[in-house]
Amino acid sequence: MRSKQNQKFLFLITFLFMTIYLLWRLFFTLPFQEGLFALIMGVLLLASEMSAAFGTFELFWRKNKESEIEKPLPLEEDFPHVDVFIATHNESADLLFNTINASTFMDYPDKSKVHIYVCDDGNRKEIAELAKSLNVNYLGLSENKDAKSGNLNHALSMSHSPLVVTFDSDMIPRHNFLMESVPYFLIPDYQKITRVFGKELVQKREMILKRLVLFKHLKAFITLIYFSLIYLLKPLFLMNKIFSLKKLMLCEIVLILQHTLVQTQCFLEER
Repeated sequence: MRSKQNQKFLFLITFLFMTIYLLWRLFFTLPFQEGLFALIMGVLLLASEMSAAFGTFELFWRKNKESEIEKPLPLEEDFPHVDVFIATHNESADLLFNTINASTFMDYPDKSKVHIYVCDDGNRKEIAELAKSLNVNYLGLSENKDAKSGNLNHALSMSHSPLVVTFDSDMIPRHNFLMESVPYFLIPDYQKITRVFGKELVQKREMILKRLVLFKHLKAFITLIYFSLIYLLKPLFLMNKIFSLKKLMLCEIVLILQHTLVQTQCFLEER
């Protein structure tokens, strides 16, 4: 409860300062005296900042609008069988070892109900041996033409548990993953819903996602300060402003290309 109050207070402070900033940008920084091109660019930049601000406010509003579902506390014998699929294509055995090993240590009332499958559409001998050494199931697939979907569909045809978890080969589940997610599927009104469980229950290797999120916010803040200084000093550095603007845009493109991350998630769903 205290955490939610702190979030609302922080949101109000952010909303206040963002409103003041956008009003300052609107009435005091648009380059009306620098020509039509400069004015258009200034308006577009302001529009992008307003869009980002409104997007942030909308996300906060939607997040607080949603009601949290209370996690049930089922009896131990009510926990169903679960199939855990670890999909792999050409990843190394060293990488897969961490994911498979972590999966075997997930808590569950009856460990015999947790069935772990290494789904290898490369049908590699070394991966089969790794699965055997860790006492998990191995499903090899040759000549797979449907990529990851074909791999998982093949695994579904070979298993029969009512719940299915899918992990990528570089995901390391926390020990409480199943205990924090499976109980929700025992609520009658939510039995037909696929749920996604992310940052609290599964870690990507080296926590790269958190670092990139931090980098993104720092870069956005630095960019904001940069453009603000440009507009404040525009009478002195008009030509340099145009050159710097082009240079910054180029740097932004390079940074995006160098730090792009395709986020993958783990799914737990009912058949």
